[in-house]
Amino acid sequence: MKNVKKLAAVAMALTMAFNLVGCAGGGKLGESKLKSAAKKFGAEQIKDVDDFDDLEEDDFEDGVYITASGDDLKEFLERIDSCYYDKSINTATVFVYLDSSGDLIIIDYTFSSKKDAEAFFDGIRDEFEDLSSVLYADHDDGEENGINYCIMHDSFYEMSGGAYQSNNNVLVVYALDDFDDEIEDVLGVYDVILPEDA
Repeated sequence: MKNVKKLAAVAMALTMAFNLVGCAGGGKLGESKLKSAAKKFGAEQIKDVDDFDDLEEDDFEDGVYITASGDDLKEFLERIDSCYYDKSINTATVFVYLDSSGDLIIIDYTFSSKKDAEAFFDGIRDEFEDLSSVLYADHDDGEENGINYCIMHDSFYEMSGGAYQSNNNVLVVYALDDFDDEIEDVLGVYDVILPEDA
């Protein structure tokens, strides 16, 4: 009987540990993965939204990233001209890479519920579909490895984008210019289909 109680206690502890990891941005998508990828890429971490104003152009050569929530997140997204914001977002990690010809932005959002994440993903998917039809860009969407995805790629305008959703996380990538290599470097930590494969 003691062994059964011990096994039950271990099982409960493991379940709680997995749930905590999921809440902290683990799983198939998650902010911890983007932070890890950004560090590996050589990006500089910004601790405060206001620090963004002090950055020079060459500070973006290896990228920068920040984790923010609430008004700070909204303000930061406005500063980088991102329209992908919703009040239901708990936190997000944002990676920004710029050079003289274009920009690459990757955002990993954590929502309080899977329902909110799905609604946010659906909205972005609709936008990508509309944009793809206007530009005649390559486009694909579906589900693979438990991750919903929508990707687009246009070689003529050198534009690409991707949106991915799993549980309460949504990952969004969009680029203006040929950043296929950089996207692959950062998204390599995720098991997702890349925009160039649309």
